[in-house]
Amino acid sequence: WYNQWIAVFQKFLDKYPASDKKPAVQHYIELCQAESQNVAAGKVKFGDKWMTPKEKKVQVAQAAIESLKAKVADLQRQRTKLTENIGAAQGSLAGAQQKLSTLQDVQVPVYQTTTSSIYQKRHTEGPSQTQSSYVTGYQTVPNPERPKVLSQIQMYQQQIGQGQATLASLDATIAGVQQAQMPAAEQAYQVALAELRQAPPPVVAKVEEQPAPPPPPPPQEAPAPPPQAAAPVAPAPQPSWLARNWYWVVIGGLGLLILAGLLAMPMLKRRTAEAEALEEQRNQQRRFMYEQLRKVFDRIFAEGQRPRGKNKPEGEVIALGRGDDGLGGGRWFVIGPEYIWAVSNNGGEHDNWSLNNVETDGHGAIGAFVAADEELVETVRTLAGKAK
Repeated sequence: WYNQWIAVFQKFLDKYPASDKKPAVQHYIELCQAESQNVAAGKVKFGDKWMTPKEKKVQVAQAAIESLKAKVADLQRQRTKLTENIGAAQGSLAGAQQKLSTLQDVQVPVYQTTTSSIYQKRHTEGPSQTQSSYVTGYQTVPNPERPKVLSQIQMYQQQIGQGQATLASLDATIAGVQQAQMPAAEQAYQVALAELRQAPPPVVAKVEEQPAPPPPPPPQEAPAPPPQAAAPVAPAPQPSWLARNWYWVVIGGLGLLILAGLLAMPMLKRRTAEAEALEEQRNQQRRFMYEQLRKVFDRIFAEGQRPRGKNKPEGEVIALGRGDDGLGGGRWFVIGPEYIWAVSNNGGEHDNWSLNNVETDGHGAIGAFVAADEELVETVRTLAGKAK
């Protein structure tokens, strides 16, 4: 290609010797001639500089080390920023939990009205009806700010969980670079540097032997017949390059396989670590969502109304964990049009069945209900879906 370029430029100069582009074209010719000489000398270009293949190997290895160092520095900056975000979320979570502890619920009395009969003596002897009311208990009305604060707490906890999972993934990536990729790159650099410093083999000059003088001609006794032309001898077939260098081809192939395996090992470890970190993140999210769902269940079960008798809640059944285990245990929600129930199975062999107020296929369960407002219903459904 250099020769073709030089020929094109030279043709231009021959055709237009007085052109104002002559200095630039002459510069291109000199540049192509210089690069052609470098190619002929066995050099290669790397980073816009000409060097030997061994020098290039050192430069490539050194560039790989610098790239890995820059990658570690960038990952460390990401880790520092992520740690700050997790700390801020933890501070916000603590503030929301403190606010939740200060919210007070309201106790509202529950009245019951009775009717009794008395006799009037002045005007008539017929009975008259009277009504009286008395307090039978108190009902807890939750603080209206509680759902909002609980939602904020859930959001902060989710942010912390996701941040910690991402932090674990970053730590695994940093460890993979520092413990696997960086040592491999440094080893490749040392090998390339040793090859560069290795002295070339000495050049032994070949001494050409002087041909021996031809023997004297034999005495002429009789004129010899004219020599006949010898038949042309076909040249012996030369072995192919692959046949001559098969040994080095095999050695080089094995070396490439080993190098490919060494380069692929850190990537495989990194992919495995990323997959494990992602799975652990998902498990943490499931555990977190289950704990939040369990807290909602406990609140309804503790603060809700527990009617007496044998009740059979109708509606959408959402299991808490495994739900009804078929052995008298388990817990679940029942979302109806007006109420949401928290039902705890109480049908085990050693349970007190007299406490049961909810009918089941077994010996019964204990249930409490609260008003099914849209926010609470949506919270239960969302948490249950993410806890699976």
